[in-house]
Amino acid sequence: MLKKVSTAIFYIVMGMLIMGIGVWIMMPKMMLKTYESESSYEETVNNLRTAIESKSDWKMTGEFDFKKNIQDAGYDDIENVGSIAICNPKYASMILSEDLNRKVTSIMPLTIGVNENKNGEDVTDIINSARN
Repeated sequence: MLKKVSTAIFYIVMGMLIMGIGVWIMMPKMMLKTYESESSYEETVNNLRTAIESKSDWKMTGEFDFKKNIQDAGYDDIENVGSIAICNPKYASMILSEDLNRKVTSIMPLTIGVNENKNGEDVTDIINSARN
């Protein structure tokens, strides 16, 4: 009987370990999607603005120009880097109406990052805090 219990415990621990490793490997891929834009940095940002504004259920809550902020602070010039924060008030109200859910505010709102890499290619990163 003791051998069966220790074997069961061993398999449970091994299963938990394998699941933990799987989550550790897969989670970053599930939270960050990267797409290459065929447009310039400025066009990509403008296209995103237009697309967000055309959706009645999504609101743009902020736009950030990291390149400008870094330059204004007196640091070296970098490639174009920025982000756009968007929110769906309907979903936000559903999530935030429960006290236990309010801890997710640190990863709200959904943020879309746009950057130009050192090769001059434009990349759009969607940091997906709510869904895949």
